[in-house]
Amino acid sequence: MTPIRVPADPATEALIQKVIVEELPGQVELPETAVQFSDASTAFQHVQQYAFANGFAVVETQWDPQQQR
Repeated sequence: MTPIRVPADPATEALIQKVIVEELPGQVELPETAVQFSDASTAFQHVQQYAFANGFAVVETQWDPQQQR
């Protein structure tokens, strides 16, 4: 099930939809099955686009040398 973003006020919603259509064409859904990306940067970009289009505020990363992730 795909999360549904709560619509913003009409002016803001129009701007959000414009960005989604113009800047993220076809890049706003997560794949149904496992997908391999060529590198971590490409995977992270895909997650950021999904997060924006579906109303998540921020996707952050951090490096923990002890956990190696």
